[in-house]
Amino acid sequence: MKRSFFSFLLFGFSLLVVGVSIWRSRAPMATLAADASSSPEEEMVIVSEMKPETEEYPLPYPGFLPDHPLYFLKMTRDRIQLWFTGQPLARAKLLLHYSDKRISASLALAEKGKVGLAVSTATKAEKYLTQAIDAAKLAETRGDNTKDFYRQLFAATEQHEKVLLGVMSRTPDEAQAVVESALAINERSHKEIESKVDDQGESLDGEIQDEIQQEIDGVEDSEDREGEELQEGNEGKDDEKDEGNG
Repeated sequence: MKRSFFSFLLFGFSLLVVGVSIWRSRAPMATLAADASSSPEEEMVIVSEMKPETEEYPLPYPGFLPDHPLYFLKMTRDRIQLWFTGQPLARAKLLLHYSDKRISASLALAEKGKVGLAVSTATKAEKYLTQAIDAAKLAETRGDNTKDFYRQLFAATEQHEKVLLGVMSRTPDEAQAVVESALAINERSHKEIESKVDDQGESLDGEIQDEIQQEIDGVEDSEDREGEELQEGNEGKDDEKDEGNG
């Protein structure tokens, strides 16, 4: 009986923690960037560094960082959400969200001086990004409209690269190779998505050109018909004049 009651309390506490995590995810990203012991001047610097051109592709607030004792609850929640998401495009979007949150967390960890954890988190972020691309390609083969999502992925790869370079600048020489490996994954993803965006752009351009050509052909046909009708009308008038003269 006591064991069941304790299990119930633990489950309730877990739900509470997850709920708090979701609520905190609405807070500005900068609130997590600075260490609690940082001065206001240091916090301002960290905030500016943690938001490289977020107008182009804003990164989400990371929530609990991997160094948090309850981070495992967040991981469990993510796995459950992913397990229940079967539709390829929806799964791709969820994987991209996980990737963005982890790349955001990696820079926050680097700012806190936890470089080893920051590097491993950045690597996981790029692996999630690769999985998102694979899911998007599967969605495309099933006939889903992935044009806008491919563009979102393209912007994400560029933003991730900026963050990875920021992490690398805070990484000691002995750990640079791991960050370079993550950058290599990012570069492959970027090239793959770039080809997808280019292909779909060419396809769209071809469709537009076909539509324009059809409109031109339609106008030319209309002009030809009008010319023929005008010529027939003139010939009819000439015939009437000839009959009148006769």
